[in-house]
Amino acid sequence: MSKAAEIPYELPWVEKYRPHVLDDIVGNQDTIERLKVIARDGNCPHVIISGMPGIGKTTSIHCLAHQLLGDAYKEGVLELNASDERGIDVVRNKIKTFAQKKVTLPPGRHKIIILDEADSMTPGAQQALRRTMEIFSNTTRFCLACNMSNKIIEPIQSRCAILRYAKLKDQEILKRLLEICEMEKVEYNDDGLTALIFTSEGDMRQAINNLQSTHSGFGFVSGDNVFKVCDQPHPIIIQATIRACLKGDIDTAVEKLNDLWTQGYSAVDIVVTIFRVVKTFDDYEDALAQAYPSPAMAAQESAVTRRMQSVKRIILVLAGKGGVGKSSVSTQLALNLYASSPTAKVGILDVDLTGPSIPRMFGVDDKGVHQSTAGWVPVYADGSTARMACMSVGFLLKNKGDSVVWRGPKKNGMIRQFLSDVRWGELDYLVIDTPPGTSDEHLSLMEHLAGVHARLSAVIVTTPQAVALMDAMKCLSFTRAVNLPVLGLIENMSGYVCPCCGEVSNVFSTGGGAEMARKEELRFLGSLPVDTELVSVLDGGQVVEGSDGGFGLLERYKLTPSAKLFATIVSGVLGSLE
Repeated sequence: MSKAAEIPYELPWVEKYRPHVLDDIVGNQDTIERLKVIARDGNCPHVIISGMPGIGKTTSIHCLAHQLLGDAYKEGVLELNASDERGIDVVRNKIKTFAQKKVTLPPGRHKIIILDEADSMTPGAQQALRRTMEIFSNTTRFCLACNMSNKIIEPIQSRCAILRYAKLKDQEILKRLLEICEMEKVEYNDDGLTALIFTSEGDMRQAINNLQSTHSGFGFVSGDNVFKVCDQPHPIIIQATIRACLKGDIDTAVEKLNDLWTQGYSAVDIVVTIFRVVKTFDDYEDALAQAYPSPAMAAQESAVTRRMQSVKRIILVLAGKGGVGKSSVSTQLALNLYASSPTAKVGILDVDLTGPSIPRMFGVDDKGVHQSTAGWVPVYADGSTARMACMSVGFLLKNKGDSVVWRGPKKNGMIRQFLSDVRWGELDYLVIDTPPGTSDEHLSLMEHLAGVHARLSAVIVTTPQAVALMDAMKCLSFTRAVNLPVLGLIENMSGYVCPCCGEVSNVFSTGGGAEMARKEELRFLGSLPVDTELVSVLDGGQVVEGSDGGFGLLERYKLTPSAKLFATIVSGVLGSLE
């Protein structure tokens, strides 16, 4: 036997300790729970999982495939790395050949094609993939893992349930590292574990690889040994350099930088580490605020707070995806709050800047806002009664068909103006119709309204379908991350109101919203069917004067089947607000 044959092969720890079931996946528990539902029910859609490298995207797909296919896993799964095989020929040959192959699978299951790093595929290959997904949808499911889902073409995105994985928390990585250290008998100290977490930047794969390399190379996992393996400037030296700068001790800072330079680190290495250290540097924000205060920003935020002091309750209407009827729910909520008391004053703010719908639904899209010495005067949908104030970017467009193509900073500035410059007056309720998902607009709202956070709450809108419920979970995760109270969940488009007899028929599945609310311990506010009479009222786009010169839209709305159902919902909202 040769010497080479006598050397035992050591499997990389990242493979040795790779999870095989969804219960063993670290982090992103809300999303993992959704995958468990798919694994249990067997109704697997096409899936896109996006997020930074090393957080378990591809591993999650493999675990899902194992639990769906069981013993047929090897025959029923094809995995391709799209960064290596990214051209159109791969779709035409390998993927089509596998999709056409006949495989014996458990009843109701599909073959699964896993495309890792799918955002590296060429546009031509993605177009071919879209056609393949359509042709073989009866037999095959596609699971795409990518770093950036926006690099996947829209036609593919629209056919998939999109799951986004967040960066793993330090505690989650530490727990797995400690488990491996115990099983592999690794000697370490606390500095070594801290260094592993710092160098991994939320990447579990990187953390485990660095652990194995340090253990193999030095036999002991210490901070110094980890940074030697990773070839990075030691963060303690970087931290000392920053502290010296904050104290004005430039000579000491230059001396520290020279030490790093003589060790062979480039300017890029040093600057990258400075950036990462600053993000976790306890002294930095306080010192920076003292050295460089921002009066302009403070004035802007205080202006928002002063304006919002006259608003008693602020309700954000959220939805994880478009097309669930969020704007119609916002409109109905505002109308019902208006009708809840003869003196109730309500405002509705449309921050769906690229798709404003509120002006049309209230029949005031031909109106415009006016400037006064006290700020912008909102449009009052109830005329001279002036108890229903509306504001939207739609009022500011020259033509109704003009598109709004703005980047994040421009959107942020517009939202701040809506909150600080509009003369809302005394309001009992301000309903904010937000865009789908959780993006710049939502973060801007939470930042600008921080001064009145105690008055904030949210309502989440979904439809009964599994994809919509998955996206609604993302909204719920957002509210928990920013400490935003949720008044409850509304299941929209649950059934169809017959225009002839008024009976509600279930066209699609129902009850998904109620089940989600039960699991997440939310208040289920109620279900709303598709109502053609409501569509006619809100899509009319005309102001109709009431019988006594009052609020005509409200009078017409009260005659619809939806109005009776929403009365129960608004009672639940008011109950949650108390």
